[in-house]
Amino acid sequence: MSNSTTRRDFFKTAAAGSALGLADLGFLSNLPKVSAADAKLDPKVIQLHPEIEALVRFLEETPRDKLLEEVAAKIRKGT
Repeated sequence: MSNSTTRRDFFKTAAAGSALGLADLGFLSNLPKVSAADAKLDPKVIQLHPEIEALVRFLEETPRDKLLEEVAAKIRKGT
């Protein structure tokens, strides 16, 4: 079996699986409509899991031009 046949089979299978998955979304029409204003979250109210809160704060507070260097330093330290 050649690589192109394998890829072709993979994409056929993936497309068929996607179509089946989309067919199960009919229940969405029964949900109430929500406006953008209703869906807007207050950033002060969002709660993060304690395991990732420090990492998210680090990503938000580190200057963009220093972020990659700081991430590399954290990885070297074991994060």
